Amino acid sequence: DFARGMVAHHRGAIDACAVFLRHAGESADPAMVHFCKSHVGPAQASEVDLLTRWLTSKGHALTAPGCDSAGEMACGDLSCEASRRTKMANMRMHGEMAIAFSADASVDFARSMLPHHEGALAMCEILFDFGSDPALLGLCGRIVPAQSLEIGELSNWLLLRGNGTLARCTSRSLLSSG
Repeated sequence: DFARGMVAHHRGAIDACAVFLRHAGESADPAMVHFCKSHVGPAQASEVDLLTRWLTSKGHALTAPGCDSAGEMACGDLSCEASRRTKMANMRMHGEMAIAFSADASVDFARSMLPHHEGALAMCEILFDFGSDPALLGLCGRIVPAQSLEIGELSNWLLLRGNGTLARCTSRSLLSSG
């Protein structure tokens, strides 16, 4: 479950960088371009490869059987505490990624990546509490310090530019189109 979830999670970060780099254009802050090209892209692509190899070597499909809807936050057997905690961590992460956009692509990207990285830390915390596979625990042993450092870098980047790190939507702003 952790490996499947982290593959999707990392692919989401890679996709977010691709969208940012494609659409931010000349307005993209060089620090955020560097963040995508030097941190997110290489690290998370190699982790997706590692997790994909791990899943296939164990005879697991890349997606859980019966989980066909991309709109679902979780499906399958939620009877164990680890599964319930993972579902709650994902719901929290996605809720916090619902930011009030500023029309500054770099600021918006950084603000959305903060809860995304915090979500990876939460997933690793759950794995540390319930997991036993040395390869996956080792992966989290690398993810936690790297993404903790990146959270600090993103937070500092925002704060140094006078943009607080939080810009969550209110229920009213989620409903408005502009």
